[in-house]
Amino acid sequence: VVFDFCDEVLKDGSDIDTVLIGSEGGLSEAERDLLQNQRIVRLGTPMILRSETAATAIASKILL
Repeated sequence: VVFDFCDEVLKDGSDIDTVLIGSEGGLSEAERDLLQNQRIVRLGTPMILRSETAATAIASKILL
């Protein structure tokens, strides 16, 4: 699962084993093109998180 700016919100307890976290400014268009066949999700918050904080937040959502 790719973590970036998008419409799909990550749900609690999601069955995910690998996460790719985009940069703090989001993925570039070239990166999005490379990852177009992957599921892309975001957290349900308007905040933009640093990469380190995003990793902790995503792990928490998956474990809940």
